[in-house]
Amino acid sequence: MASRAQDWLDQAWRDLEHARAAMANRPTTTRRPTADKPSAVRRRSFGSVQIAFLDREMAITELTEAAHRLLDQDDRVIAIGLFGSLARGDALPS
Repeated sequence: MASRAQDWLDQAWRDLEHARAAMANRPTTTRRPTADKPSAVRRRSFGSVQIAFLDREMAITELTEAAHRLLDQDDRVIAIGLFGSLARGDALPS
């Protein structure tokens, strides 16, 4: 019975090492730190009233640059498209 327990422990260690190796090579979705740059959402204050609006041109420019970087970095990416309220031109800041 002792050898069965040792076999189980040995297999558990192999499984753990396999999982560690898989995690070490796994791509992450964690964002990289970025330099502080202006947001595409602009805010203005008029006394007690605050107005927020989307700088659509800036948002489209930033998305285009990010899409080009992604296409250059990852051969698996075939195409990138823009859809929804920003593509239609009726996007609002959240």
